[in-house]
Amino acid sequence: MSAAIAQSEIESTECREQVPVGTGCAKDGGHPKRSQGKLPRVVQGTKRAQTRDTTGEDAPDSGREHGQSPQNACPVEDIDAVSRYWQAHKALLLEPANEVFLDFVRPAFLYDEEPFLDNQTLALLFTDWVLFDFAFFAGRTPLEQFVAHPVDVDGAQLARLRRIADSQFFSRFEILYKDRETGICALTDVRDGHRYDVLDPMLCRKEQWRDGTIGMRIARAAGPWTPVGSCHLYDRAPAHETAVDGPGFVHPEDAQLRPDAAQASFFLRMLRDLIGIDGRYRHTTTIPVEL
Repeated sequence: MSAAIAQSEIESTECREQVPVGTGCAKDGGHPKRSQGKLPRVVQGTKRAQTRDTTGEDAPDSGREHGQSPQNACPVEDIDAVSRYWQAHKALLLEPANEVFLDFVRPAFLYDEEPFLDNQTLALLFTDWVLFDFAFFAGRTPLEQFVAHPVDVDGAQLARLRRIADSQFFSRFEILYKDRETGICALTDVRDGHRYDVLDPMLCRKEQWRDGTIGMRIARAAGPWTPVGSCHLYDRAPAHETAVDGPGFVHPEDAQLRPDAAQASFFLRMLRDLIGIDGRYRHTTTIPVEL
């Protein structure tokens, strides 16, 4: 498959301002500028919900049933509270998280190669992975650890966070249609064919994102599925062209070059493919100016 198939565009999610955990420090020599050496390459994948109603019509706490605006179905302040907590306690996981992330992704710009990311963009991607995918606490991610040991959140907020932790996952979705009036877009997961009706006004407003695929993290706190991650990774290529061995999948060459790839999260593998020095699709990845 030609690397030119994937024309990927990285955009930050407009729904909230993520609090970055941080990135590593420089190291000289033949390693990338921010490399911090080696750790065992063990990256835990995201736990996907076992039971998912993809339409959002039958959620037990659906805002539609109680006269609540669907925009309140996944309050952004809930995730922000978790992010702020780990910003204050980043010493617990920053170094090992940096090691795993940089060792696996190997961002090309650290080798003075395209695509060139600024520190803010890298911090957003890194923080998203740390909060949702980095199973550092005996198999728990920082989000799951916070839910297990909550601090300064009320019962309703904790219940929403628990539902987010149980349902959230990152994948690539084929864009079926978008309704700008309601903010609902119909998406199909390229990995398993499940359809999701997702409340995402930002995606619906993007006129140029009419088809192709969108890489994003979604969850269901109450009511419809909504984005909970910090970015949208858009690919204008038709879904069928990247549905088998496209960005984020384990590739045949990984058996020799990257045997730990199967244990990495889909999001981490996709970042490797798009921005990593060895990424299949990095030559066609673009970073919008507004980032």
